[in-house]
Amino acid sequence: SMYERVTAVKTGIVVILASLALLGLLYFATGGTWFREWSYYRLRVEPGRLAPRVGDSIWVNGVDSGRVESIKFGTAPRDESEWRDPSRKEWATYVFIRARIDQERQLPRGTKGMISESLTGLRSLQLELADIDDPNDPNAYLTEADTRERPIAIRQAPDMTSVVTRFEEVGT
Repeated sequence: SMYERVTAVKTGIVVILASLALLGLLYFATGGTWFREWSYYRLRVEPGRLAPRVGDSIWVNGVDSGRVESIKFGTAPRDESEWRDPSRKEWATYVFIRARIDQERQLPRGTKGMISESLTGLRSLQLELADIDDPNDPNAYLTEADTRERPIAIRQAPDMTSVVTRFEEVGT
């Protein structure tokens, strides 16, 4: 009958609208990143007690700009600034990260980072953008290939234990 047909059409419209609303909610709940284009960079976390987890946010100048895609261990020569003996290269075991960064965020050469942990155990990986002379110079920015050869260095922020220990050392 006509009444059943109208009811079926109304029910169909409600189901479609509810499905669209659910998809919209999922899109915003996941950070609205479904249609973004990404650049992939390699980061190197210095040896220590902190390392990010897959899926952790990466912040660029205070803006959530990416995620940790994968993590692996590897050895690499320390930066020359970290060498204890200038006459020979020194090697260390690092945590290497494949980072997915929003393609709109260009990372200048010289960008460094820091990983920290709050008192509640929340870890934060911040990239600190280096200053550049000419923002229109394409060579002023890192490429994915650049960071495969020389990953972005990530240092560890002092944790509360080391801060208290240093404070005690100063007091004695």
